[in-house]
Amino acid sequence: MGQPRQFGVVVNNKKTTLMELLKPKQAGGQPAFTANYTLKEAGAHVFYLQPAPYWEPDEQVMVTHYTKVIVNSCAAKLPTESHMGWENWEGWDTLVGLPVEIEPRVQCISLWTGSAFTGIVRVKGKPAPNCRVEVEYLNDQGALKLPDNSYLTHILKTNTKGKFTYVPARAGWWALTAITETKRTARSPDGKKVEAELGGVLWIRCVDMK
Repeated sequence: MGQPRQFGVVVNNKKTTLMELLKPKQAGGQPAFTANYTLKEAGAHVFYLQPAPYWEPDEQVMVTHYTKVIVNSCAAKLPTESHMGWENWEGWDTLVGLPVEIEPRVQCISLWTGSAFTGIVRVKGKPAPNCRVEVEYLNDQGALKLPDNSYLTHILKTNTKGKFTYVPARAGWWALTAITETKRTARSPDGKKVEAELGGVLWIRCVDMK
């Protein structure tokens, strides 16, 4: 990953840049970034990232995927006024205002494995009908054995209102990536004029009910 263009958080409708927290590191021999952030107020925290465009040699495109992950503040044990502590997860459906963004229609900060997730793909704020959505499981430890490579990425399409639903079948992290149709172009690493792919990613985490 190159130097991100944006990195921040939205909590209780306040948007804060966190660019100063980014620290470069190596991940698998590749450049990456890490950040440490302490939750200071109760509420759903919508972390967002605009990465630097990267070259996808297999598809011959320059890719920019605006990315979000939403977490609650329950484990931070911050003071709340309500007995249930509902303030810890309020705001999970807050939109950042990214050019491509998945709006959750399900409280995705506390999903049981097998729960149906529904979202709306928005492009420049408007629902995107018939938009391609790719779903992948984070199998970084190799625990999940795939029957064949067709199981690596599940492909969905939004309906006429930009809405889609997916049911994650396994505990862990899932990446939902909306890929838009675009006529934009960019320059490849060797200077050629190529397609510029814009997408929106939402990471969700599922937990087994024990």
